[in-house]
Amino acid sequence: MISADYLIIGTGPIGVFSAKYLLEKGKKIIIVDNASKKNKEINLGLKLKDSETKEFVYDFENTGNYKNKKTLPISSKINGGFTKVWGGTLNKPDKNEIEKLGISEKKYSQLYFSILNDIPHIKYDNFYKHFNETSTKYYQIEEPLIGIGADFDEVWSSSQLLDNLIKKYKNSIKYFNYVDVEKIINRKNCFRLNLKNDYIEFNVEKVFVCAGVFSSTKIASNMLEADSFSIDDSELSVWPVFKLGKKISKDKSHSKDSHFSKNKAFAKLIIKFKRNDNLLKSQLYELNQEAISTIIKRLGIFGKVFLPLINFFEKRLYLIFVYKDSNHSKKSLFKIDEQNKVQIESIKNPKFKQYVISYFFRYMKLSFLLIPIKYKFKNYGSFHSGNSVFYKNGEEYVFDDSGSFKGFDNIHFVDSAVIKFIPSGPFTISSIVISKNILDNLIND
Repeated sequence: MISADYLIIGTGPIGVFSAKYLLEKGKKIIIVDNASKKNKEINLGLKLKDSETKEFVYDFENTGNYKNKKTLPISSKINGGFTKVWGGTLNKPDKNEIEKLGISEKKYSQLYFSILNDIPHIKYDNFYKHFNETSTKYYQIEEPLIGIGADFDEVWSSSQLLDNLIKKYKNSIKYFNYVDVEKIINRKNCFRLNLKNDYIEFNVEKVFVCAGVFSSTKIASNMLEADSFSIDDSELSVWPVFKLGKKISKDKSHSKDSHFSKNKAFAKLIIKFKRNDNLLKSQLYELNQEAISTIIKRLGIFGKVFLPLINFFEKRLYLIFVYKDSNHSKKSLFKIDEQNKVQIESIKNPKFKQYVISYFFRYMKLSFLLIPIKYKFKNYGSFHSGNSVFYKNGEEYVFDDSGSFKGFDNIHFVDSAVIKFIPSGPFTISSIVISKNILDNLIND
């Protein structure tokens, strides 16, 4: 049996920040993830049957098909922990969105700025300076705050912080990978993690689960022996826009001093449109080499035909990534069958509809001509999901304020699975804030 004060499941941003929080309070922790053998070589002597065959973050063999498509489009690019598929944007949500997250604006800001101190970041204001007015009745614009990697070719990854924690607190932290948790059992004297072909037991006070919304939801559904569960989503679509009038002067310097690689796509501008109480948030991207390659790939055989046209208009063409909050996005109900496979049972349309094209003239106020050709990501393809709800024998089960359920004392889910509202736009930073707020309420100095 392995002993410590606390056990953390997951090494994404939430798991690693939870580890930092506890280590700074003088606690001893164990942190585990399901990193593949291809990706990490840090397993500290833990012998598990699962480690021989584990190759992907999510076991798609346990995922059913819905209209011949995988129901949970989780990217295997993550390769176990260390989120690498996010855009790195660290901007705060709006005041009304913070209220819907169930936390005061004062508390949110306090936690938000403490987190920023540990994420290397820069503010990209080159495009922002192009606009004389930062706010009108039609729109608000912000400079993106970007979490950046050491070599400026990628966004910040939690692996950087975890490496630093292992070095700094080497006597207080144990890290095990290859651990793909399916269920957690609270026994009399320990917590047992059930894996696919094995189990491990830990002698700890509490378990904090932050494995990512789909993995955490699957763990919770197995614990509850649920029949089904639902997850809220934030729909994401991409639209090309043509810049009218004066061109935006692009960053021509590609040295490290310019903060960005010429081949990597980072958000250059955040645009917000507010109509009544509804907020539509979009991020503007340059049509750089990465973006062009992605477009050509998406267009398939037509890619080569459009490539000369795209290159000709490159200096005026941009991409707008538009996020809708969970109140304006579809929600899916997932059913768990007798073989523990997950399938989509039904898809519920949002109560309130929001059409991006209806903001056409608002984009025009910024001299952006919205081209009515969109690429819509599949459900849950934005990786901005949460608010997991479980169903068993006609009864509904939801997480309490501590991320737990009645009868499962000292097991707390602290990632986006417990968040009741998914804001539009940047979301990772809010997930970390909410998790830190839960820890604040649970852990005494």
